[in-house]
Amino acid sequence: MSLLFLVKFAALPAILGMVVWLGVIVWLRSRNFNPDGSRKTNRTLTDELRSKEIEYHNLATYRALEFYVKVLLAVLGGIAYIALAKSLSDKNARLLIDAAGWIVAFVSFLFCMMSLIHQKAKIERWKIRYRFFSPLMWNETWFFVLAILVVFFTRGLVNILLQKAGH
Repeated sequence: MSLLFLVKFAALPAILGMVVWLGVIVWLRSRNFNPDGSRKTNRTLTDELRSKEIEYHNLATYRALEFYVKVLLAVLGGIAYIALAKSLSDKNARLLIDAAGWIVAFVSFLFCMMSLIHQKAKIERWKIRYRFFSPLMWNETWFFVLAILVVFFTRGLVNILLQKAGH
């Protein structure tokens, strides 16, 4: 398995993730807004409360990103340590590397769901409909896509390590 294959292996799921994200966002747009741009249903929130709730969801998204990056650094650092310091012929080392790859997948899935849930909550509080291509400029879109890319790249990298070790 070459690095080029690994990039292709990770890029295709990331593109598919982008399509899924945009599909969900377009569905949320149609669910919350009329074609003229007005809201379908108005929440009885003061502007101040609405603003605070949106701010809360923005901050929650960034806290989730912070947690995600910390876990990624720790797990990838652990993979690197085991790969460099231990013999990959050791069954326990291979099991730890494989488990770490699955931990990255699990945490990435949680991060993707949290990003989507917080974005949904923000959209439900917005007064004005967003443009069709606006999601391409949202940080949450790229967080979601990057997390999918990280999962498939990490799993592919783990598979390469384990194959080289004869697993």
